[in-house]
Amino acid sequence: RFRHTDSDEVRNARQQDFIRWAKQGYSTSELLNNRDRLIRIFAKYTQPDKSLGTTNSLLDLFNLVLDANRLTLKTIPFPEYFGACGNGSQTPCYVYPCPQLSTCTGYAGPNPPIGQPTQATAAAWQHFITPTPVPVHHPAPAASTAHVRRPGHRAHTGGSGPGLAGLTPDPGDGASQAAQLGKVGLLVYYPRAIVGGYGAGYCFSLTANCDNPDEAAAAYAHSYPRRYLITGLGGRRYRSYVMTLVINGALGEYYTVQGTTWQDPPILHRPSAVMHVGGRELFVYDDGSKIALVAFHTPQGAYWVANTLANVIPNNQMIALAAGMIRYVPKG
Repeated sequence: RFRHTDSDEVRNARQQDFIRWAKQGYSTSELLNNRDRLIRIFAKYTQPDKSLGTTNSLLDLFNLVLDANRLTLKTIPFPEYFGACGNGSQTPCYVYPCPQLSTCTGYAGPNPPIGQPTQATAAAWQHFITPTPVPVHHPAPAASTAHVRRPGHRAHTGGSGPGLAGLTPDPGDGASQAAQLGKVGLLVYYPRAIVGGYGAGYCFSLTANCDNPDEAAAAYAHSYPRRYLITGLGGRRYRSYVMTLVINGALGEYYTVQGTTWQDPPILHRPSAVMHVGGRELFVYDDGSKIALVAFHTPQGAYWVANTLANVIPNNQMIALAAGMIRYVPKG
């Protein structure tokens, strides 16, 4: 749990992200086969309420997890607004109840509710208790070049290439990031277009645009972009890189572009769907409605775009980001 340089919303999203990936890492059969072991681990490392302090209560909780493993996770934003932090930073940190609708940043559904804050809260509650049907397919990108298949089904081929889907072209900064990485040990891909907006773009250690002013600049010296090694199963090490992009630093909205020579890392297990866009096979991972990650493979490695913790990037833009990734070719 991290409570220092981001907001209540991002902390909630981080916890939900952990639950989602942990949930995706276990199939129903694995949960059943490891039931006793998992309950022992849970009992050892948690301090539950008294109502969960019995064997039967833990078994009931396990059955709830087992039933939820076939369902999706969803987030319902309740009417709220951010209060500014202390220390003069004016960074939004804590969420407060909404005193009036004009100050609300959270709401239920695709449009802000009309009426009083209590009515908005009631609308959010109704949205929360309404079952969410399992989606049949993902929305296609703006350009009609995408075809979707579920894992295990034959894929269709796409058209000539992905549309920008409202993204902002920025191949220059992507190439600059790739050059800053130096000798990574694998081919580097970066998006030809990124999420736009005031202050949005790549995080650069040289400009310190994503640094926390309360920390020393040296702490970020080799963070943006960064090359590193992943230690996988059996101790094997894989060359990797990550580029971090910011949408809104005050709200903790960052997303990443990554590549690794590890062709089958755990994060890429069990895709939700597979798409062909512009001749590239994309593996899609979602939380039931929003796309959290989109990956593709080359003979040299695996590459992916990861959404923000709160999955604020729309589905069509996530597809366009991954489909539009281009290979870095050094000048000269």
